[in-house]
Amino acid sequence: MTRTPARVVIAGGGPVGLVAALALARQGLRSIVIEADGDVCEGSRATCISRRSLQVLERLGADAAFIAKGLGWTQGRTYLGTHEVFRLQMSQTEDDRFPPFINMGQNTAERLLVDACAQTGLVEIRWNSRVIAIRSSKSSVALDVESGGRRETLQAEWVIAADGARSAIREAMGLKLEGASFHSRYLIADIKMHCDWPTERKVWFDPHSNPGSTVIMHRQPDDIWRIDYQLRPEDDSERELQESRVRERVAAHLAMVGPPGNGR
Repeated sequence: MTRTPARVVIAGGGPVGLVAALALARQGLRSIVIEADGDVCEGSRATCISRRSLQVLERLGADAAFIAKGLGWTQGRTYLGTHEVFRLQMSQTEDDRFPPFINMGQNTAERLLVDACAQTGLVEIRWNSRVIAIRSSKSSVALDVESGGRRETLQAEWVIAADGARSAIREAMGLKLEGASFHSRYLIADIKMHCDWPTERKVWFDPHSNPGSTVIMHRQPDDIWRIDYQLRPEDDSERELQESRVRERVAAHLAMVGPPGNGR
């Protein structure tokens, strides 16, 4: 089945795709977002939003919800073992409308963007859908889309590929992603903990809780704390992903740093 031509189709309903849809809507342009997942992502994934990104959201009229929900911070601490070896202090003046960063999990950010897109009335998001083929001509692009076992062809004037590093659109068009990549393995755990620690970025190198490797800890809204710990080359990924092992790892780190004040 071939639908009526859409002005723009966006492959990928993550932060980039949703912001692109919102930006088009602010110019009065309708778009269709094709997203393989059934809803926004699970877990925190990306955990910080920079001042520059907040400025972009401000231009799109979506900054207020992010500022209301996110946790701003200006300071980062780096430890060797349990000894602080470096402290990063970022600039924040009275003239700055936004902090250098706010902490907010990607799942929360995506939900706010979905809500902002819905309010425009110009963005259609198709969940559980994926682009399986693309054909372009001088005047339009045809996309074969699969959803719930059904296939249809969408016609568009433009396509935005926002479907990630392993982009199906880019692969179909024979395009390569240029840039550098960092090869390492981290396990990310989101835990619920009421604690009076300040909002700041903390990084431990060679801590007792993860010797020979690193741990990163960020505070998130709603008493969520994100702990990223780097796996060593000899660590077995399947074992490390077991809930009992994750709990063991998290408990070891919290025992090392010790929740202060009214932590529980």
